[in-house]
Amino acid sequence: MRSQLALIAIVARTIVLSGMFAASPVSGAELLPVSIIAYHDKPPYMTDIKAEQGLYFDFVRLLNEKSDTYQFSLVFSPRNRVRKMVANENFGGIVLGVSPLWFDDVAQTKYLWTKAVYQDEDIFVSLRQNPFEFSGASSLAGKHICLALGNYYAGISDREASLALTLLHTSREVAIFDLLDKKRCELGVVSRSSYRYLLEHNSILNQYHVSKALHDKFERRLLLAKVQRPVFVFIEQVLADWPANDNRED
Repeated sequence: MRSQLALIAIVARTIVLSGMFAASPVSGAELLPVSIIAYHDKPPYMTDIKAEQGLYFDFVRLLNEKSDTYQFSLVFSPRNRVRKMVANENFGGIVLGVSPLWFDDVAQTKYLWTKAVYQDEDIFVSLRQNPFEFSGASSLAGKHICLALGNYYAGISDREASLALTLLHTSREVAIFDLLDKKRCELGVVSRSSYRYLLEHNSILNQYHVSKALHDKFERRLLLAKVQRPVFVFIEQVLADWPANDNRED
């Protein structure tokens, strides 16, 4: 019984609540545990959460290789839960793979933002037999569009009523292709990185049209609470020699 209680106590000390432990100096060989949240349960960033496979896991492993102070771990959490945590004034954590626009911090004053970890872009996909070409907001008017739940899509999420859009949200981005196949929507918005990965791994058929004009181009960065400045400084040092993986169009 005593050993079980001791084990429970150890686990409890490592559980992430609102986002983690604020960084502080450690002594000796003891490493300070730091959890990093990610909500992109999609390739190539998180291809198998249980097996810890994907680019996000690779990046966290690199941080651990470079650090003699921190022990980083990657924690998956759904988008909506992350948004609630980050909006909490007591948030003290770290989120990987995000952009200031998505968290209403374009001026970058609410949180600390690292350099780019990955470059990516959102593309419009449709069926080849009914191809869609984006040519501005008016080309979206009246369309049925599939989107990933919880994501913010500039010019779409904020113009649903004015453009008479019908938005169908799905919990996972990969499901958008299935909805297109079933003609539940006319077009979808997906990350080019995911689209490439799914094609290369034969997870989807090459039966889709990609609009020449993008929806958006962006950097995937780390958001850190201001109490995490020591960790921020360390990560920025690692990123100084990090060639941000470019998942944009060649």
